[in-house]
Amino acid sequence: MSDVSWTPVTVRLSQLTPWERNPKRISKSHAKRMLDLWQRLGQFQTIAIGPSGEVYDGHQRLNVLKAAHGGKFQVQALQASRALSEKEREELTISAHTGTTGQFDWDALAGWDAAELQAWGFDAELLQDWNTGAAALATMLEAEGGTQNDDEQLELTRWDVPDALFSTDNDLGIPLLDANLQAQAVIAPVQPWGMGAGARSKTNPGMWHFYTEDYRFNALWVDPSPVINSGCVAVVEPNYSAFIEMPRVVALWSIYRKRWLARWWQSFGVRVFVDLNVAEPHYMDNLLGVPKGWRAWATRGYVDRMENTEIEFGLACEHAGTSDILFFVYGGGKAVKELCTQRGWVHVIEQRDAAKVVQNG
Repeated sequence: MSDVSWTPVTVRLSQLTPWERNPKRISKSHAKRMLDLWQRLGQFQTIAIGPSGEVYDGHQRLNVLKAAHGGKFQVQALQASRALSEKEREELTISAHTGTTGQFDWDALAGWDAAELQAWGFDAELLQDWNTGAAALATMLEAEGGTQNDDEQLELTRWDVPDALFSTDNDLGIPLLDANLQAQAVIAPVQPWGMGAGARSKTNPGMWHFYTEDYRFNALWVDPSPVINSGCVAVVEPNYSAFIEMPRVVALWSIYRKRWLARWWQSFGVRVFVDLNVAEPHYMDNLLGVPKGWRAWATRGYVDRMENTEIEFGLACEHAGTSDILFFVYGGGKAVKELCTQRGWVHVIEQRDAAKVVQNG
């Protein structure tokens, strides 16, 4: 005859202490069904507890009710006349729930004795699958050289991107670029972000530019980590649109974003070309956050606006304090390329023009 008796009691949920080794879990859908059923039919299942309020059975009922009603909610429970041993609690948990709709937490069961689990009614096939899976995992890890190498490069995600505030040289808070990480050369391959060979799923051992439609790189403001994950050496700042008709405040937002992104990428060692491709009314604002003496500059070439390219080169030289600068021009066709050759600037043919050359043989 059992030496344990069970007495009905009414207790507040806050008086109950869950078992930290409880291996049972419940899905959200099952929890919702349970709560709905209890609201319609009342408490038709009890909670088994020990003399001090420790929960022996009914953890999921406790969790669901506490989430719905709070700790002051009262429930009917069956209280044991004595505390159960750890082994008795294990046996009660397995025997009472084998074959039910609840789910077992395999991590929580990892230290339990498999022979005892089977003796208490645990499904033998489940145990075999569990052991087989664990063995397969161990074999796989061994074949791969064990656990992940601590020195292995892990990819960044958007959750690794802080809401960082960088030092500034202006009262608008536009970040000040790191002069030690300005670009020193145009590194091939030079790829446009988000299109063709520069699709975001690609890696790039060279450099990225953003002389393309804004929608192709807008997502980088939310998550700039793909640029770092690509393995690039250098970037041209993102060329967020700053048109002539834009209100100043809107253009400043474009300038702030490209400078913040460039500065954040610099913190991972990526070198930067300052982007000069903005409309004339925004030329001076576009220099906010660029250290005096900066010598790595880039712009977009246009055959019908080559005079603007000359103006931008002049601005860059004035800011650098010298005409001995690295000036990179992307696209613009044959006339722009000839201008770059005459002026000693670096020119890279636009991707769509390069495709035409290939097609025409």
